[in-house]
Amino acid sequence: MLNSLVISSLVTALPVGLRLGRLRLKQAVACSLLAGLSWTPVALADGAKKPPANAAQTLFFSGHSLLDNPLPDDVVAIAKSLGQRETAYNQQNIAGSPLRVRTRGMDPRRTDWPGYQSGKSRDAAAVDVLSEFAKPRAVGSPYTTLVITERHDLASVVIWEDTVRYLRHYHDRLVAANEHAVTYFYQPWLGLRGNNDPASWVAYERAADPVWRCVGTRINQSLTAEGRPDRIRPLAANLALAELVEQATQGQVPGITQDSAGKTFATLVSDGVHLTRVGVYYMALVTYAVSHERSPAGAWAPSGVGKALAAELQGRAWVFAQQQATAPALSLPQCSALMRDTFCARYSSYAANEQTQSCQKHFADSNPDNPFRFQSQSDKSYWLPAP
Repeated sequence: MLNSLVISSLVTALPVGLRLGRLRLKQAVACSLLAGLSWTPVALADGAKKPPANAAQTLFFSGHSLLDNPLPDDVVAIAKSLGQRETAYNQQNIAGSPLRVRTRGMDPRRTDWPGYQSGKSRDAAAVDVLSEFAKPRAVGSPYTTLVITERHDLASVVIWEDTVRYLRHYHDRLVAANEHAVTYFYQPWLGLRGNNDPASWVAYERAADPVWRCVGTRINQSLTAEGRPDRIRPLAANLALAELVEQATQGQVPGITQDSAGKTFATLVSDGVHLTRVGVYYMALVTYAVSHERSPAGAWAPSGVGKALAAELQGRAWVFAQQQATAPALSLPQCSALMRDTFCARYSSYAANEQTQSCQKHFADSNPDNPFRFQSQSDKSYWLPAP
């Protein structure tokens, strides 16, 4: 049975006006979660309507080891176990890759975009992303959802790997094939550093969350200016993992919490950055809950994850998804100010790259190369050309 912490947290996440009759609401939420039914989110992303429970969903995952199998397999298994039998996926995965490598390719001077033909597919075969988007052979119908990530060294990739423009380029290829498709930007996490203190890692990832969201905000401002309805939506994987680690190290997660912070962290993360089997399952639950806007309660769980632990993680994943549905985003001027005032220094300290001043200068409001700067007059020329 889901514990009272999960149910109480979900109720607390609701607006004040919806907290009347808390006991009845808690009972309703509990019954809904335990029965495997969905509980309507506080606010669906961009006002979108939730798909029917058995709606087919075809997903494409683009990333590296933090988004590799078995995570996509788990997402599909979760969906199918909850009645979405037509769910399927394919992927493009390149170990350690930034978005640039998966789009333009290894050589940033190339203009024929060979990166889209790089990496391994779901079946560890070669993949041609543009061809697959145009004619989805692996899944049989147009892709409805893109889950895509960047390399995890946040400030470095946003500045030097052109995250903003390459993410939009990939997104544009998706919606060119299916105008109703949705892109989720899966926010990655750095590895545990220094004295192996999970608390400092949690603090860093909390600080990184709004910066990762700024990437989507920059793209969305241009999409809005162009009169387009599509948006980049955040999938705050780093924050979901950080919050679970924090709760578990405080002794609040049965089945995860151990007798030391280090051992607790190791139940979710095996080598400081890559997930254990339990960690993968939790992130798959979060990915399902956010992208499907639906509770994963009662879903399939892999071998080695018992019923009690599965229910605990399912409930926490849904609470997180609910809270994130109404999480505010910074404005672009606020994004630049955040980088200059605090995050450049925090990133340089945690990642030990000693580039605080160059980072701060890059995000100056007057810098035309500031990736969080929007110039309406020249914005169309800012974006990269189609292949």
